[in-house]
Amino acid sequence: MTMVTGQACVGGHFVAQSPATQLGKPTQVLVDRIAAERAARNLRSSAWVADLHPAAARAAVAVVRGELALKPAAHLAAQEGVTALGRHVWSFVADCSEGQQFRPPAMTWGDPLLYATAVATAPGRGGHTTVVLLIAEPGTSALRADQMGGGRGGSNPVLETYVHPSVATGPCGESWPATPPTPL
Repeated sequence: MTMVTGQACVGGHFVAQSPATQLGKPTQVLVDRIAAERAARNLRSSAWVADLHPAAARAAVAVVRGELALKPAAHLAAQEGVTALGRHVWSFVADCSEGQQFRPPAMTWGDPLLYATAVATAPGRGGHTTVVLLIAEPGTSALRADQMGGGRGGSNPVLETYVHPSVATGPCGESWPATPPTPL
């Protein structure tokens, strides 16, 4: 088990576990898919961050219930992830006819260390599955409560600076918009 901590951060600390345990079947399929793609690229498995799971689950359920469209759900999940962890969080949301067809974004294998959580809901409206994948910035937290209060990033960032939502532009993650690099 890996433990990452930060001081005076909005989210304090989190525990990253590997492998993920006690997941629902749709989520386990998604986690296995990501693990297989990382293994194919000779990368170690992603670390499961349980602290991100509630944010991903809330967003996925809101889409299934018809309360949120994909884009607001992606924003909500990323924002709640930032609040929970105090670091940059990328959210990737897709609508799939079958969850096992989900294609993770390139960011999933772009870094040797991946802190993530994923949720794939059971089929909802029209038999479709909503997939929410959250990826947290590795390393110590960059967001400190004593630095909050406005500005354009840098020494006085706002929460939104750390929120990176994305919705698949193709079916089930077939294509994703380009993710701009964020200095870590």
